[in-house]
Amino acid sequence: MGRPRKLPAGMHQRGTAYYARFRTNGRLIRKKLSTNFKAACEMLNDLRARADKAGAGIIDNDYPWDDLKAEFLRWARQEKTMDDDYKRTLGYFETYRPVKRIRAIIHDFVFGFRDWRAARRRRRSLSRM
Repeated sequence: MGRPRKLPAGMHQRGTAYYARFRTNGRLIRKKLSTNFKAACEMLNDLRARADKAGAGIIDNDYPWDDLKAEFLRWARQEKTMDDDYKRTLGYFETYRPVKRIRAIIHDFVFGFRDWRAARRRRRSLSRM
C-alpha cells in the first residue's frame, strides 16, 4: 500500500471527497469540492482567488442568482415600501430568460429584456382598445 497523497494547504479529505477549509480575512470558508483530486485542486485555487479578490475590494460576479435575489428582496422589504414592484419586475426578468449566475447578465441581456418588456406593454395596450 502506497503513501497517502499529500494535500495542498486548505484541502481536507473525508472518505473519497475533498473539502476546502481555510480562513480568509478572519472568515472560515468550508465547502465540498469534488471526488476528483485534480478538479478539487482547481476548485480550491478558484475559491482562494475569489476570497482574496473580495478582500481587496474586487467583487466577483460568479454569484448565484437565487441568493442575490433573496438578499435584494430582503433589503427591499426593509428599506422600500414598493417591494411588490421589485418582485414583479424580477419575475418578468426571470420569465424573459432564466438566470442561474449573475455573470450571465451582460449588456445585451439587459437591453434585450427592455425591448421584450416594451413589446409586451405595447401588445397589452393595443389589446385593450
